Amino acid sequence: MVYSDFRYFVEELKSMGVYDVLLPFLLIFTIIFAILEKTLIFGNSGTKENPSPKTNINVIFALLVSAVTIVNKEVIEVINQYLPGVTLIIVIGIMFMLVAAMFSKDGFKGLPFWGGGIIALVAVIWSLSDPTYGAGSTKFGYLYYAIEPYFGLLVAGVLVVIVIFAIVGGGKSKKKGFRLVGD
Repeated sequence: MVYSDFRYFVEELKSMGVYDVLLPFLLIFTIIFAILEKTLIFGNSGTKENPSPKTNINVIFALLVSAVTIVNKEVIEVINQYLPGVTLIIVIGIMFMLVAAMFSKDGFKGLPFWGGGIIALVAVIWSLSDPTYGAGSTKFGYLYYAIEPYFGLLVAGVLVVIVIFAIVGGGKSKKKGFRLVGD
């Protein structure tokens, strides 16, 4: 079966140390190298109008820092525990923006975007819910237990934001008739 062969391959990579050594090394190297190339910390080998980083020095420095970092197992454990959560947040954020932007022809603004944002929020909650929680239950499983103590506060906050949005009129300044102090 293909699934078991692929699972075996992933387990083999794990036993070879790819996830504990190689991938953290590449991640740290890439981040440090990109920052050094962008910031020109080690100087500029080009002109003021056309700056060029000292790539050879940046590569050596990024390699050294990456090599020293992967020796520390505690740092690698933190990286390996932290990255899946960050990745999940990034994927949720991108999906949220895609669903919200589907409803707005003007990009990320206007009432259709906010309506799409509400639909996207419901979709995120639905997708994170535990489908096995209670047969036919309408509660959201693990997510329900995380939100339950704050549900009333969340609903009140949403209502306050909606009322403020309705009163202010979407942030558009309308200078008709009265003036606020400081205007």
